[in-house]
Amino acid sequence: MGKVLIIDVEDVETAISRISNTRLNMKRALSEVGEYLVSETMFRFDSETDPFGDKWKPSQAALKEGRKTLTKRGFLRQSVTYNATENTLEYGVGEFPPYARIHQYGGKYGHAVLPARPYLGISDNDENEIELVLQQHAFNQFRLSLTSSL
Repeated sequence: MGKVLIIDVEDVETAISRISNTRLNMKRALSEVGEYLVSETMFRFDSETDPFGDKWKPSQAALKEGRKTLTKRGFLRQSVTYNATENTLEYGVGEFPPYARIHQYGGKYGHAVLPARPYLGISDNDENEIELVLQQHAFNQFRLSLTSSL
């Protein structure tokens, strides 16, 4: 004889009610997204490209010194970070170094005009990866809630 599955509708309704009233704690998921974004930003410094794969205009100093653009001392690269809580993710650079903004957006610096060399940002591929991470974590939390409710 085959297996018999008996479903008590009240148990299912109770489980669904618990799930719908449960607030997701997404800190782990947002931390994973933060790690991913920092990793992608490090890749941009290595490849000297913006979030969409376009090459940065090389700096004259970097060309003269035989190094990569935006990497002289590494302070800018090292300042890229994230902070994840239960429901928010902050990704970017803090107040230090003070020249972070001029490199991201370009502009006037002293007598020179510096081109934008975006290192922060989210590409279409990044969006897809972020969506997958969030969906997987949400699914796992719902699955755990459902299992413990039945």
